Amino acid sequence: MGKGNEKLSLKGNIKAFIWITRLSFSFNKFIYGLFIVSEVLSEIIPVLITFFAAQVISQLASGTEFFSNEILFYLVSAFALTLLRNLLHQVIDYSIARFNYIWDIKAWELFLNKSASLDFQYLESPDFNIMQQKVREAVNWRGTNVALYAPDLISSFLSLILISGILFSLNPIFVIAIVSLELVRFMLNRKFGKSLYSFWDSKGETKHHASYAQGAFENEDVVRESKIYGFAKVVIGRYKKELGEFYDASVRNLNNRTIFRVLMTILDDILTLVIQIWLITKVFARQIDVGGYSFYLANISTVAGSLNKLQTAFSWLSEQLPFISELRDYLELPDLIHKTPEAQKVINTAPTIEFRNVTFKYPGTEKIILNNVNFTIKAGDKVALVGENGAGKTTIIKLLARFYDVTSGEILINGVNIKDIDLESYYKLWGVLFQSFAKMWFSVRENIGIGNLEDINNLEMIRQAAQKADADGYISKLPKQYETLLSRDFKGGVEPSGGQWQKIGIARAMFANPKLIVLDEPTSSLDALAEAEVFANIHELSKESTIVMISHRFATVRNATNILVLKDGEILEQGNHEQLLRNGQLYAQMFNEQAKGYR
Repeated sequence: MGKGNEKLSLKGNIKAFIWITRLSFSFNKFIYGLFIVSEVLSEIIPVLITFFAAQVISQLASGTEFFSNEILFYLVSAFALTLLRNLLHQVIDYSIARFNYIWDIKAWELFLNKSASLDFQYLESPDFNIMQQKVREAVNWRGTNVALYAPDLISSFLSLILISGILFSLNPIFVIAIVSLELVRFMLNRKFGKSLYSFWDSKGETKHHASYAQGAFENEDVVRESKIYGFAKVVIGRYKKELGEFYDASVRNLNNRTIFRVLMTILDDILTLVIQIWLITKVFARQIDVGGYSFYLANISTVAGSLNKLQTAFSWLSEQLPFISELRDYLELPDLIHKTPEAQKVINTAPTIEFRNVTFKYPGTEKIILNNVNFTIKAGDKVALVGENGAGKTTIIKLLARFYDVTSGEILINGVNIKDIDLESYYKLWGVLFQSFAKMWFSVRENIGIGNLEDINNLEMIRQAAQKADADGYISKLPKQYETLLSRDFKGGVEPSGGQWQKIGIARAMFANPKLIVLDEPTSSLDALAEAEVFANIHELSKESTIVMISHRFATVRNATNILVLKDGEILEQGNHEQLLRNGQLYAQMFNEQAKGYR
């Protein structure tokens, strides 16, 4: 999913650097521009301050009259520049704080919008999960730090060029030595940066396992069972093992990098000493005065400071920029489901659905999940998909939702290929409850209301949907009824049971006023009486809707007008309950086996 080698290249780093700078400007041109200008000026001003201070020393050394016009001019100029520099530091602090706030809102908004719009098949890829973890780190802290490092790097470069020009007038050899040291530092820093990202690429799966272990005991199910079975040590041991492997590689990189930095620091100090001795000889040779010595010596210290900042910046940026490339690639992930520009809108009525010679295998795999499947669901039909686990039932739902495109064949909605249908209008027909559905921390009203955003504040309609799902009785006993938050992580919130959550999910599907109702094991957490009542309400509500359901409970399935029995990705048989029992094939065998439990 990511192109590791390209991200580690110099070209890749430069592209990432330019991209993050442009992105930062797009968030807020004024604040980010103010930060850059302030950073650049704060690096240049010290050179001017040292110049005026050196002039004062020269004037004093030459016996100029106390507080002469020249000395006053240089003192006032140095004071004004010092004041400006200190004020710029305040501006820098302010703009950094403001930019951090801006980044938190804008960058996360970009990430969340992209995550919400990605095609479903991305989410089922293990490689994507690793990529997303790296991207979340880039959004959370790496991105803003790189954005704030960029102007620092630019200003340090400008300061270094300015001072190098001054030193060049004295002796070009010093400038050559400084540049040579910087080139060595740059090359080695890039090497260490590549190593860090390579650890992420090679150990990303290990870090992913460790992250899961970190959050394990935030899950009530895990905590409950770990108390009974005592497997907390296993989880913690897995965390230490997985994260230890990841950080062992990082520590080796850190050790090598630290040794390199120590050596470079020693070389910097030696070079500074050589230049200082050389300046002293110039003073004794009367080629420069004491003020000139002070000016050049101060700027040598500034060069050392700039080199140190560049060393830190190069080292850190070479580590972080590949993660910024990952963020850029994530935000630019292409749509995998092609949208037809002239797509047809679907009329708001119960649809007729046809699978015609549909064969499907998941991207990147060779296993055929559905093999030449053919069936038709007429408008208003109540169809059940039945079969053993892995038969292809849920895959049919994913294809019907166009989370994936068929490998071959076609799916027709009202006679139109699903690829030529406007998905926004198509999804407006849907009311859906998957086996694992969204349990939001919102209020009860909002949890039901998100099924139809246009009426999310219509409490009466929401209450009616809850009544049809047999959820109103439970909700009316809650502390704030429909305004109660459904999470104990928030004050006054509650945590519904599995069955209560399922009723709220069904109410959400009913609130959508759907023409196509898709139910994937919708009543697995309900008792038999509650299940019968819910389905009676669904069938009453959906007389003018098409229903497609997956269920292992034959008490639910037997009321379908048509039952499709799948085995190994093919339609083995179809018909109503009585017909399939008379056939005596897989459906009859499964029904009779389940019926034994009720005898």
